[in-house]
Formats: sequence, C-alpha cells, structure tokens
Amino acid sequence: MDLKDVVSRLEEIAPSSTAEEWDNVGLLVEPRRDAKVEHIFLTNDLTEEVLEEALQLGGKRVGLVVSYHPPLFSPMKRLTQRSSKERILLKAIEAGVAIYSPHTAHDNLEGGVNDWLVSGLGEGKIRPLRVQQLAPGYPHRVAIRGVAGSEWLAALSDIVARERCGEVTREGDDAVVLSNDRGLCSLLPAIKERFPGNQIIISATPKVLSSGSGRLLTLSQPVSLSTMVERVKQHLQLAHVRLATPQSVKKEHLITTIAVCAGSGDSVLQATSADLLVAGEMTHHRVLEAVSRASCVILCDHSNTERGFLRVFKERLLKTLQSGVEISVSLMDKDPLCVV
Repeated sequence: MDLKDVVSRLEEIAPSSTAEEWDNVGLLVEPRRDAKVEHIFLTNDLTEEVLEEALQLGGKRVGLVVSYHPPLFSPMKRLTQRSSKERILLKAIEAGVAIYSPHTAHDNLEGGVNDWLVSGLGEGKIRPLRVQQLAPGYPHRVAIRGVAGSEWLAALSDIVARERCGEVTREGDDAVVLSNDRGLCSLLPAIKERFPGNQIIISATPKVLSSGSGRLLTLSQPVSLSTMVERVKQHLQLAHVRLATPQSVKKEHLITTIAVCAGSGDSVLQATSADLLVAGEMTHHRVLEAVSRASCVILCDHSNTERGFLRVFKERLLKTLQSGVEISVSLMDKDPLCVV
C-alpha cells in the first residue's frame, strides 16, 4: 500500500488539525516519495531499542512506525550520531522506514486516548474538560465543479501529490482540494490548466470541532476512593500508583466526579474541580494545589496512561485500511520509570 494512502487513512481516524497548536504531529519522516508500506509498527515511544525491534521483526518488512509521542519535536540544526533522537531519525531514513505521530490528535479524539483512559473507571456521564474549535491543517478549500469521476479525481490527486500541498476529497458531483498556504499559489494554475472549462470556487475550510482535552466522568453511583484506586490499577495493569489526598479524606471517602488527562495533567487539570484527578504525571506544586481544593490525585507515570490505547488503535486501523498490511504493537516499549 502506498505510504500516502496509509497517511490519508491515519488522518481520517484522527486529523492532525485537531492536535494542540504546540504539537508536532503527522508524517515526520518520509524516506521516499514513492514509499510502500506492508507492515505498520505501533509504539508509544520510539526509542533506539524499539526501532531495532521494528527492524528485526519477521514477516513483511516494517515500512511505517506510528509513534504516539513525536520523536521529532524540537527544531534540529544537524543530524549526527551525538544524541539518541538524531540516531533514531538517521537509522529510520537509512532503513527506508517512515515515521508518523498522532499524539494530541489522539488525545482530543472522540474515542481516543482520554476516552480509553476514563472507560475503565465506571459508568456515568462523560464530557471533555476543555472543548475548542481547532484550525484545520488545510485552511483553503478549492472546489472544482463537475469533476467527481474516478478519472478526474486521479488526475487531481496527481496534481496535489506533485505540488505536495493538501488532500483530495469528493463532495457530490464536485472534487474538493484542501490546501495549505504554501501550496495554494502553485496549485491554482495547475488546476486551471488541467480543468479549463470547470468552475472553481475557493473558500476557507470550516474549523473542526474537536472533542477536546481531558475528560470529566460523573459516576452513576459513587464509589469509595479505595475502590477507585483498584479500578485504575486494574485498567492500566499496574501493581502500584501514587495517591495524594487531603488530610481529612479516608480510603472510604466517596468519589462521584473524576477528571482524567492522559500523560501530563498539569495544564488541563490545574483549574478542575473534581473529587478525583487521574493523570500520568503532575508537578509537586500542582498536586499540592489540587489537594488544597479538596481533590484526591492518582498519578500513574506518564506513558502508563497512554500505552494501553495502542491495542484499541490497532483494531481501528485494521478496519480502516482493509488491506493486506500487517500491524504489530511493540513489546519493548515501556514507561522508563518503575516502582522498586
């Protein structure tokens, strides 16, 4: 399967436009423009050991690593053998392996990481903690009237691929190109040359309503704090978690509202009023603030609140691709911290 087609399906599941503005998501490494993918490898963190695991897998060769956390985040001025991040990127390129990261697009997605995290804590009403309209990744919408046939769509897809500026969709009898700022100027002359007799309409792409950050669960039936601790441990398959409580709270204290945020909960949970906060990590002072507001806090270490979603994502991706592409989940990937 062509890499560009796999990326298109990944974007259908969780559009990069729904990620947080500060994030670096989408296709991060593209070894070749004509790259093919027979095997997709899923991981929460792409370390050197995990990449080596992907390269040594039997069966079809891994052509794409989907790493939940982006291994390429901060700007780089050189690629050398000095740091693990640089070595990972160089080795992936040398092996012809593409890298894609969804990160906060999966966090904000309905049915994504945060919904998976809250799903094991009990029945009740769930809503996002912070809902926002996010600017689309392709802000320009170019509609070409009356060219929705497969032959015309293929010709249009070739133009977009050549200009590397967006994606093609079909709406009724029209073909629609969603374009970025960089590509719009070069895209329009090419479309007018190929479709000289067709009406072309340019407009802004509507903002996407994301499910939003974090989740707030209001339980149908309150449960004790001790019960909730056990639910968290069982859901995340952990032997231990860290617990902070106000001094007056006992283990049989009843919990009705639970706010969760996968990974780091500092910014999303800082102004939240709930009986219990659940996150991968929070700073010392954020925990103190939460306890001062009479909230209990359960911390599970960062990636322990994310990694379990990979199993859900694998099944979703298999249904979306509907092809002979193999999908594997890393066995080496794990949180770097453990309780001893």
